Amino acid sequence: MPYKREPEFINVSPKALIPAMRLGNEGFCESLVVVEFIDEYFDGPQLLIGDAIKRAQQRQLVDHASKQIFTNHFKIISSQDPDTRAQAVEEGLFS
Repeated sequence: MPYKREPEFINVSPKALIPAMRLGNEGFCESLVVVEFIDEYFDGPQLLIGDAIKRAQQRQLVDHASKQIFTNHFKIISSQDPDTRAQAVEEGLFS
């Protein structure tokens, strides 16, 4: 494994996913979960803005980034195998 994951981080994000955050004794991970929690918990400008349709489109974009872009990016930077990296590039560009 090319990256050391600290036990405190694993307690918040057992699969070592980012973004992750902790508030008190509670931990949250996954992009959309963190964004929606911040919107609901903290005062201030909202991260998801607009009407229900606009917010749904924003959620769709975050979901795509989490599942396609970031997943393949992580494979590219963490893999030691050139074939795995090349496949991740292909999947990231053409999925």
